[in-house]
Amino acid sequence: MGLHLTYELHLTDPIRVADADRMLAALHAYARTLPFARVSDFISLRPAPRGLPADDTSRLWLLYHAPLVAEPNEGDVPLLTGDPDTARGFLVTAGDRCENATFGLLLRASDTGEHLEWFWRCSCKTQYAAMVSNAHLVACHTSLVAVLDHAQSLGFRVVVNDETHYWETRDEARLIAEVEAVNRRVMESRALQ
Repeated sequence: MGLHLTYELHLTDPIRVADADRMLAALHAYARTLPFARVSDFISLRPAPRGLPADDTSRLWLLYHAPLVAEPNEGDVPLLTGDPDTARGFLVTAGDRCENATFGLLLRASDTGEHLEWFWRCSCKTQYAAMVSNAHLVACHTSLVAVLDHAQSLGFRVVVNDETHYWETRDEARLIAEVEAVNRRVMESRALQ
């Protein structure tokens, strides 16, 4: 339960690794200009490092998310399967009480090798950032949306499902109202238990 910002990044042209890396690096550089608590280094899963430092949480996040992203979506026609070994990207910690978000790419295609594209999907719950303050919620959520806007300007096709409706409306008051309504329902259900 909770309000999520769910998104997909698609890139069908260019397919070359160097070009995809260049575009993703530009997105990474832009993310570093925003008021996030942390933006990790740019990470590529291949070639694999000789040793994984104990504090390399960004690489662990990517290692965890890549196989999930590689799974086919039920709505894809044809079904496209990704290769986790091609994953590259970065981790964003938007702020206190906001789930981490990953921005990345991996190659995926149909089982015949057609419909090749770079792809990524992520779902990030921003709702609990409001526990810090509404201003903090707005800063976290709108900064993540700014990364997605920039991805579009770079040539990525971006698909977004924003349960707060900020993506469609760009209305900060609506963002806050949606979060407050869900938080109220959560508190009411806890009081009934």
